[in-house]
Amino acid sequence: MRELPDPPVVPDVVLVRVRAAGVNPVDWKVREGYLAGAFPSHFPLVPGWDAAGVVAAVGPAVTGFAVGDEVVDAGRLTVHVARTFPLDQAADAHRLVETGHVRGKVVVEM
Repeated sequence: MRELPDPPVVPDVVLVRVRAAGVNPVDWKVREGYLAGAFPSHFPLVPGWDAAGVVAAVGPAVTGFAVGDEVVDAGRLTVHVARTFPLDQAADAHRLVETGHVRGKVVVEM
């Protein structure tokens, strides 16, 4: 288990501190490979493309967003994985999420 630094904010990137994320029926279909032609994926796969949060940083080429803006997204975010836990440490992963001090998604590997 390790904490990762924030990803770099390059000119056309908006960094969002995600406060809520959703997993939809399409996510399990992608995970099972049923939609491989439409949604090619690479493992480890992090399901859940819908998110809401607050803009934490913006690149210099970004227009229309400012730090502090509340935003929602339906699938165009690039996911930043903060930490990965083995399945037997799922309770530790849950406790980490509950602290509210996570920068990115927490992944439990199965």
